Amino acid sequence: MRFADVLATETPSPSNEAVNKEFQNNIAIGMEKLSPRHREILTLRNVLNKSYEEIADILGISVGTVKSRIARARESLRATLPDDFSEVTQKK
Repeated sequence: MRFADVLATETPSPSNEAVNKEFQNNIAIGMEKLSPRHREILTLRNVLNKSYEEIADILGISVGTVKSRIARARESLRATLPDDFSEVTQKK
């Protein structure tokens, strides 16, 4: 058996792609509804993949403050999502 045969290639199903697209759209709409402070910190963490320490340096705040702002920002974002999508984000 070849190595390539061992690795299964997953082909995305149309229904999964539709759900993912809808989820991305809901997140984008929710991000627009956040305060600039919350939008900024989630962008730094989840879009730009900055560490807590990097975010603290960029914003001139402590790592503890970064963590608490991220938690509050995520909670605010969840509140903007439809119920079926906010349940998915809480499980992560």
